Amino acid sequence: MTRTFLTWAAVWLMTGSLAWGRDGEGEGDVLTLSVEQAVVLAVQHNRALRVEQLQPSIVGQFERIERASYDPLLLMEVAYGRSAVRTGDDGNIDRASQLLLDARILQRVPTGTVLELEAQHERLSPDGEPTEHVARVGLTVTQALLRGASVGANLVDIRQARLETQISQYELYGFVESLVAEVEQTYWQLVLLKRQIELVGHALEVARTQEDHVERRIAAGALARTELAAARAEVALREEALIVAEAAAQVERLAFLRLVNPPGGPSWDRPVRLLDEPEPLLKTLDEASAHAALAVQLRADLNEAHLRLEQGRLEVRRTRNGLLPRLDLFASLGQTGHADTLGRSWREVDGSRSYDMTVGARFEQALGNREARARYEVARASRRQAAEAVANVRQIVELDVRLAHLEVQRAQEQITATRATRALREATLRAEQAKFAAGSSTVLLVAQAQRDLLESQIAEVQAMVEHRQAVIELYRLDGSLLQRRGVNVRMAE
Repeated sequence: MTRTFLTWAAVWLMTGSLAWGRDGEGEGDVLTLSVEQAVVLAVQHNRALRVEQLQPSIVGQFERIERASYDPLLLMEVAYGRSAVRTGDDGNIDRASQLLLDARILQRVPTGTVLELEAQHERLSPDGEPTEHVARVGLTVTQALLRGASVGANLVDIRQARLETQISQYELYGFVESLVAEVEQTYWQLVLLKRQIELVGHALEVARTQEDHVERRIAAGALARTELAAARAEVALREEALIVAEAAAQVERLAFLRLVNPPGGPSWDRPVRLLDEPEPLLKTLDEASAHAALAVQLRADLNEAHLRLEQGRLEVRRTRNGLLPRLDLFASLGQTGHADTLGRSWREVDGSRSYDMTVGARFEQALGNREARARYEVARASRRQAAEAVANVRQIVELDVRLAHLEVQRAQEQITATRATRALREATLRAEQAKFAAGSSTVLLVAQAQRDLLESQIAEVQAMVEHRQAVIELYRLDGSLLQRRGVNVRMAE
């Protein structure tokens, strides 16, 4: 039978070495990861993904439930009864007992055919008379000629359940893609914050060194004491920035640990060391139209919308068949055996000339047929709505991809701009420090130049991280992120 649920046995990321755990001797339990390894951990251990993984298996059972309507049905009945009938004017009462054993097998067929095979035994025991056993075997065939005669209409429930399974698979695919994107986005955000901590920490050391230098020059009488306030204010400002950056990094670290959920649990106090640096990506960006065309093929939500449209088409087919009146042709053929014992009655069935045959037709039609017509109109309107939804989702998908493509271009250009700004501010700081050493500048101006350099250094790193995040978002929106990361999700056909 075709597999109708998502299998995760072959989730694989081709990243070479996938070792993580303790980071060297004596460094403690540090979680050391590259971005590829973080994705692997998340795909294997993320708690939310484990919850979502079960949904296709659950939904897939509804197809089996619908198929069960065409399974053979065994019906068995046992009945015992007694009767008493007053006869004549003398008050005599005729009494009798009856035992009925009945077994039937019903089989529905998608062609609108119902087969019923029946075996029946009846024992009649009138008081004072010999017991009579009656055995009967019969076959009844009922064939729908109008409503219920369409194979396509009869299989709608099964096909819709199969589509629902595929929809749940696409929903899971989209969830995995969003998870991978979130892991990578969080990874690079944490990289940015850790780099920011390093830059602010270095700037703090520079500010403290500057404060000591100012104090020595004041003590030597080379500077006025009023210059000390600016130096100390710069140290306090750097300390404040460092506190904010460290707090933000801790928040991001906790979010990252929950996403990757390493074996043994996230261990909330566990430190994280990230191996990848936010270097600029030098890959040539494809045209926006190429990414948009890819999204039309791969986006999970667009494929889901197409499946919803197919479900609507099936519903129209079923309700259109429901407009027809019910006209069923039936034929029944049976053979009966009569004897004074149970075994002989069944032997008599084979050679008996006692048989019965019935042929007929049943007709059923609701006057006005308002319910069937209303259901048909609802199905048609729902299908039109689903078609409009597909067109709307497709337009949104193309818009999202093109906006993401513009964001990648902006982030790429921003790297060059921030790099140039950082280089110029380095030169400005050197010039200001030289003027301060010559006595033609102030501590405040040097501090301002240092502050500007720090901002430009952080902005340069932020631009590189934003570029990577923009590329990740573009790949998520064009539906190719999992393929580009080597995550293989096998879908049912």
